[in-house]
Amino acid sequence: MAMAQVLQLVAFRSELASRLEARTEEMVNAISSALFAELGSFERLGHIGEVEKFRAGIRRTIEAFAGFVADGTPFTDADLASFHLTGAERARQGHPYRAVVDSVDITMEVIWRFVRECVEDPALPALAAQAVADVAREAPVFVAEMRESLINGYTGEQEHGELGRAQAIADIVGVLVHGHWQERRDILRPARTVGAELYEPLTMVAVVPVTRRALIDLDATARAVAAALPRAVAGRTRNTAVPHAVVFVPRVEPSVVRDALVELTDVDNVLLLVDEQTHEFVDIPAAVARLEEDIPSALSVAPDSLVVTTADTAVMRLLRQLPIETRVDFVRSVLGPLLDLPGNKSSDALATLAAYFRGRAGSRLDETAANLQLHRNSFRYRLERIQTLLGVSFRNAADRFRVEVAVTLHELARRELVLAEDPPFESDGRESNEDADGGSARGGEVAW
Repeated sequence: MAMAQVLQLVAFRSELASRLEARTEEMVNAISSALFAELGSFERLGHIGEVEKFRAGIRRTIEAFAGFVADGTPFTDADLASFHLTGAERARQGHPYRAVVDSVDITMEVIWRFVRECVEDPALPALAAQAVADVAREAPVFVAEMRESLINGYTGEQEHGELGRAQAIADIVGVLVHGHWQERRDILRPARTVGAELYEPLTMVAVVPVTRRALIDLDATARAVAAALPRAVAGRTRNTAVPHAVVFVPRVEPSVVRDALVELTDVDNVLLLVDEQTHEFVDIPAAVARLEEDIPSALSVAPDSLVVTTADTAVMRLLRQLPIETRVDFVRSVLGPLLDLPGNKSSDALATLAAYFRGRAGSRLDETAANLQLHRNSFRYRLERIQTLLGVSFRNAADRFRVEVAVTLHELARRELVLAEDPPFESDGRESNEDADGGSARGGEVAW
């Protein structure tokens, strides 16, 4: 391109920029109207005292684009910082992410309409076409930088806001659990401030990790559980004998809670213990303490289940009231022949019985065999062999009941011992080390 043409092109771009600047207020009005019309969440900006600030942001965008048209000037650091702040403000105002992204395209669509109007009937049509083509070729970088700064501000503020809200709610739950309040309004007022709806009475869900990885992610998992339930709020990890987090749910049918949690796919390697009762605010601290005492029972009742209710653990709570010596004597009298088997045979036999009783409740013996990696015939043979060793028949209801209670007590004692010595985790995601006969491998062994 000849030098004269280059100079003419530069001069025309400068003139085009001047024409755009002269129509700045027209463009501000047009862009505002387009955003209000096409993005529902933006409409309220015209009614909450944000109009001038909103228009000023649009004006800065137009001025930056005019400078870019004039001589290819990129965004300054101040321009990018302004877009970043605008994105953060949109997050605080509650605009959806998609609307914030779309606002860039709508803004540029209006600006391009004005560009086309400014080059109509130019004195040098070929030069105008060249100038507009050059601007259009260079514009994607301009638009991308604006969009990136806006989105970074939005997502950064949103993450900060969500984390801050979650932490504030967790603090409220902590006050509720410990009973650090004088009146109900001491809980309800700060809850409303962060958008949490707490009504009484409340029920509880204990989110219990069964792997070390689940423990690391426990707070996030508790928030996911709360998000799946109506108006639920989640607390922080409670470092008791078994680490867990408590989620509070306003009055709701236990079946609704259970169905929502069973369908939840955002959690893994946790046990959810659902309290089937509801409690007034004043009763919450004691109710939480009772729920926490029930966690070992829940782990014993259904170690492979996602959801256990306090109704499921009722029998286990009764059994835990028996003196440990009584429990040990009963287990030895019923399961002695299995406990005396050498090596892994004892633990294999006990695992078979535990799986049998869990599977029998749902008539899933074939599935139970598959879970033990046994053929159905091998599983049935092993059950028959166990019955012979114990001198019982599972066709006899009394025999079956005695063995099931003994297996339950054995599992309960084993878990209580592990919990007393170490958190209930190991590398494969289940309980900590046990020796072959089911006792602890670290010293407080049950004298079966």
